[in-house]
Amino acid sequence: MRSLFFAGLVLISAGGLWADELETIDGVKLSGTLEAISASGDVTGGGIGPGTRLDLLRSIQRDIKPVAVKPKFIVETHGDGRLLVDSIALANDRFTVQLAGGQEMVLPLDAVRCLRLEPDLTMASFKESLAHPIADLDRIFVKVDKQIDIVKGLILGLEK
Repeated sequence: MRSLFFAGLVLISAGGLWADELETIDGVKLSGTLEAISASGDVTGGGIGPGTRLDLLRSIQRDIKPVAVKPKFIVETHGDGRLLVDSIALANDRFTVQLAGGQEMVLPLDAVRCLRLEPDLTMASFKESLAHPIADLDRIFVKVDKQIDIVKGLILGLEK
């Protein structure tokens, strides 16, 4: 099932300096340093065993102190993850993002729930669309003056 929403834009960070707590869908807790999530869903990093896959995880939590920085974009992932990003590109069903700290990471298309190009923008129609995705269409929310228009289609590439 493909569903991707664009409204301002959102994503999740896998960096290398923080302690991460991962929990599998079976309730097993893992501690380590998340470094990467491959396009095929393999999760790697210090202290994270081989064979750890994104689709077998219930949650990933990072113990970091909040920074008072307004992100340019936000990437939201399935499983309620968020990445603060400075740039984002979509090509060949993969997102390449530069995190606010400068680190680059690649995410498979299926890992991304939505992108927020305007992180502060909130609207009921966007929340409703996230709650009821369309399997084969993407939706872009465009603000024109004080009106929000929704454009439906299939997004093949993006660079911002």
